[in-house]
Amino acid sequence: METALTILKQHGPVAFMLLLTWQLLSGEIQGLDERIRGLDGNIQGLDGSIQELRIEMTEEFKAVRAEMTESNRLIRSDISALGERMARVETRLASVERVVYAELDPNDR
Repeated sequence: METALTILKQHGPVAFMLLLTWQLLSGEIQGLDERIRGLDGNIQGLDGSIQELRIEMTEEFKAVRAEMTESNRLIRSDISALGERMARVETRLASVERVVYAELDPNDR
């Protein structure tokens, strides 16, 4: 104990400065620790927002995909219907051609 008192008497100003510096740094460290905790909370909030956006984007992608699939189905149906109509028109055209060419056949006169 006497040795500690002797050291403090001889090195009192240095010990006081060390104690004061330690107190100031402790306060700053505690403040930084609180700021880090706040930032961690902000990061977790952003992570939650990102997850929500990801889910929303996935749902929108699925909806767009379903809409595109339905549009493609309708287009294919229209193309099929047009193909059937074209076949009927070609059949009619062929029968009209037979009648027209039959009437113009010079051998029949």
